Amino acid sequence: MKPVRSMGQKVKFSFQKRGSERWDTQFQDFAEVVFLRGAESVIAGRLEGKNTAILVVRRGPTSSLVDTNWRIKNSSSGTVFNIRSIIPSSDGGNLEFTCETGVPT
Repeated sequence: MKPVRSMGQKVKFSFQKRGSERWDTQFQDFAEVVFLRGAESVIAGRLEGKNTAILVVRRGPTSSLVDTNWRIKNSSSGTVFNIRSIIPSSDGGNLEFTCETGVPT
C-alpha cells in the first residue's frame, strides 16, 4: 500500500512524557505526518481501527530527548500517537518517529 502524505503540510504537536499521574507536555513542535497503513480488528464485538504513521521532526536539543516511553499528541485534533521507534534521517537533520494511533497508551 502506498503511503498517504500530508502534502508537506506541517502540524503542531505536543511531545508528552508520563508523569506520576498524567502525561505532561515537555515541548511543542511542528511535524510532517505520513500515514502508512491502517488496520481494523474486532475486539469484544467492537470494531477498532489503528493507523501507523511517520512523524518527521527537525532534530534539535529537545526532540533528541524523546524516547519510546513518550507520546505525541496533535495539538488541534487531540489524536494521540504512541511512539514505536525513532530513526534519524539519512542526512541527520530530522528525526522520524514511527507511531501508532488507535492503540492504548
